[in-house]
Amino acid sequence: MFLCEQRFKRIPRNGGAMETEMEDRYSSFEVIDEKTKGFAARETGRFRRKFSQDSRKNLDEIRKLSGFRRIGQVKIRDGRTLLLVADSKGYSLSRDGKVIYRTKNIIFWIEAGNEAKKIALYETSGSDLGTLVIMENGEIKEKIQDYIGGITFTENSYIMVREYRGDQIPENIERNSSRAVMNGKIVFGNNLKRDNDIKIRDFQGTCVVVTGNELHSDIYVGRTDEPETWKHKFSFEHEAQIMGMVDGKVCMHLREGKGKILLDNHELFESPYPLEKALLVKDGILLITMRDAKVFPMLYGLDGNIKREMELNEPCGLVDADSDGNMAILSLQSFSCPMIHYEYSDGSLRETIRYSSGKVDVKEDYADSHGVKVHYFHISGEKSRHNRALVYGYGGFNISMTPVYYPLFAFLVKRGVDVIYCNLRGGGEYGEEWHKAGMKEKKINVFNDFKSVVMKIRSEGYRIVIWGVSNGGLLTSHALVTIPEMLNGAVIGNPVIDMMKYHKLLAGSYWINEYGDPDDPEERKFLLAYSPYHARPRTRYPPALIYTRMNDDRVHPAHALKFYAKIKESGSEVYLRADPSGGHIGLSFAKRTRETSDLAAFILYCFGKSF
Repeated sequence: MFLCEQRFKRIPRNGGAMETEMEDRYSSFEVIDEKTKGFAARETGRFRRKFSQDSRKNLDEIRKLSGFRRIGQVKIRDGRTLLLVADSKGYSLSRDGKVIYRTKNIIFWIEAGNEAKKIALYETSGSDLGTLVIMENGEIKEKIQDYIGGITFTENSYIMVREYRGDQIPENIERNSSRAVMNGKIVFGNNLKRDNDIKIRDFQGTCVVVTGNELHSDIYVGRTDEPETWKHKFSFEHEAQIMGMVDGKVCMHLREGKGKILLDNHELFESPYPLEKALLVKDGILLITMRDAKVFPMLYGLDGNIKREMELNEPCGLVDADSDGNMAILSLQSFSCPMIHYEYSDGSLRETIRYSSGKVDVKEDYADSHGVKVHYFHISGEKSRHNRALVYGYGGFNISMTPVYYPLFAFLVKRGVDVIYCNLRGGGEYGEEWHKAGMKEKKINVFNDFKSVVMKIRSEGYRIVIWGVSNGGLLTSHALVTIPEMLNGAVIGNPVIDMMKYHKLLAGSYWINEYGDPDDPEERKFLLAYSPYHARPRTRYPPALIYTRMNDDRVHPAHALKFYAKIKESGSEVYLRADPSGGHIGLSFAKRTRETSDLAAFILYCFGKSF
């Protein structure tokens, strides 16, 4: 039982069963004041006293595994290539191989105008609040600090997408909504609700604007430097991504089914496999598809006929890709390679850069989740004992869990720990229907999928520690409170956990389409039924580490702090790691490697415990 006093009110569930909804005694953590910071610092100190010695032993190797150069984003403008690269020194932006900007902070995104003469980057210490840096011909022209989601250059100015977050928001604008701003004035978006994003693309003076979210899109077309000419053209009940213009028509990738290619509102063809990204190139359309969550490029003509398949040598995941309408560049990763760079032109895909951390063995298998096949990757190394596994999951927001290089994975595999990387419903690995099967009232499918993988790996004689971050933190916290007997430990990072209040904390209202609305009585029922923070108390849990960053302005640290306080009441072994810096986007290299080293120390500790 919980050791502290707890009060509940009873709410009837359909069928006469009962749920409990807790009076929130830890709501004070929703205010990040000195008292909350003091609590986080004290409990973090408790974690450090336990694990700092073991963590220091890992640090040199973690630094080495984290220090590889990795491409974060790519752009091509009229044959000129921009590469955003992260390494142990920080982030750098290069144009045609020459570094033009370097920082120890995080560069979250980049954009460029024609011929890459005008360039913008969004720099941050790890939070969503950052600084827009505008450059022209290699020189910094302007810096703007705000919540900025994108920028498009006009001939003599620029249009930026501003996100209205924080404390100072005009009365006529909803919190967490977006507007297009030019020369300090709102020029587009006054009627948009808070769950609608704005994406603006310029094609030689013609502007294509997409508003909406993962459930719908509206397309506007006009002159880029004259927002008053932007007129509504099409609406779709799916997310749309703009590829370019063909003979005056808008070419787009619609996330319907496995992915469809459209000219205006005319369908050209549907991808034969789930489509991650589509790029216009000189000889057709380069589709970056997925087969069981592995990148598989294909070349199609505008007539919908396949021209070429381009199978890769190993399971890879897409980091980013871009095209100038002629050639394309692809940045990929694998479980052992932090950076694989390809260039495409004239029907040929050529690997130009590869960095490897060492050899790993990657196998694929499936678990049965109530009749649904759930795919997963099983990564192991030469020292594998085949009896310890870290199981990683996410399952949400149409995000595909394709092969990726994580320094923590590389470290554990070298220590003989296997890694299980799951493709759960809610993601985009098998198209939009796979995503919808893990949304709202169907979110329980994601938890069941994860449980099915855990059970299968457990049945093969493995001890199991689970790990998930952000939406994956919701997944792993749910697993902790519902299947503790199957776990030897849980690592829960920057999590969403309180499903009754998530929409009122920071950027949470953006996620209502994915999770559901706690203010809607019907949707509140299924949210309450799975909310980890409101789960019935257990008498004992396996060791758990809950970590957050106190400057996170996307997922409120209160989720982690409140859940930690609740689990601690059970008398179970639970730890909190609350970094006073960084944010949801990330940390500096030095702090990120220390965080990774701490996670590794805790995970190895869990495998030595009995539960």
